[in-house]
Amino acid sequence: MINCILIEDEPLAKQGIERHLAEIPFCNLHQSFDNAIQALPYVMANKIDLIISDINMPGLNGIDFFKKFVEKATVHFYYRDG
Repeated sequence: MINCILIEDEPLAKQGIERHLAEIPFCNLHQSFDNAIQALPYVMANKIDLIISDINMPGLNGIDFFKKFVEKATVHFYYRDG
């Protein structure tokens, strides 16, 4: 089982990704966050195998978040146009 979290500030995108992840039998979505700052303590306290993150977010962007946890988990940055 892959333990993952989602960081996405756009509600519709977040809902769509959550629906897709729910269809993957070996993926366990532990938590979803609206921004990377909210996700920081969760990642520090839990074993996460995969972080799915938006790049452009207020406060702490996805790339700077990734730099903090380069050895903690695999991070997937995605790009959506529009």
